[in-house]
Amino acid sequence: MQPLSLADIFGASAIQDGTTLTITKADLPGLTPTMNNRAEQLLVGILERLRSRIRGNITSPTGLTLTSPAGSPITFDQSKYYERLDCLYWRVNFRAGQRIDQLIVHCYITPPLAPGTVIAPSQFE
Repeated sequence: MQPLSLADIFGASAIQDGTTLTITKADLPGLTPTMNNRAEQLLVGILERLRSRIRGNITSPTGLTLTSPAGSPITFDQSKYYERLDCLYWRVNFRAGQRIDQLIVHCYITPPLAPGTVIAPSQFE
């Protein structure tokens, strides 16, 4: 299995050079692009895009979820192909009129580190 590409995680319009990474907000699912999106909105958009590339429902070219004869969604799960990263949808909470979606991100590095240890990007190579 090929590693996830820049476009897989950040969107088709993502570009990088030696010092910057540019992400187009329109490529992030569930995000309404504005001049002043909050940092957590942007992070959740990136995580949701990642999650949807690792596991989810199979859809038609028009975006409809394909279902089995029993009516259940047909799903895919590619998490076994990515040994150092996983992202999954956990649950939704409703608090004070707000919907709060919770995602879980697992990052696996070698050797295992103590909780609270700072992880450098180079440890994922």
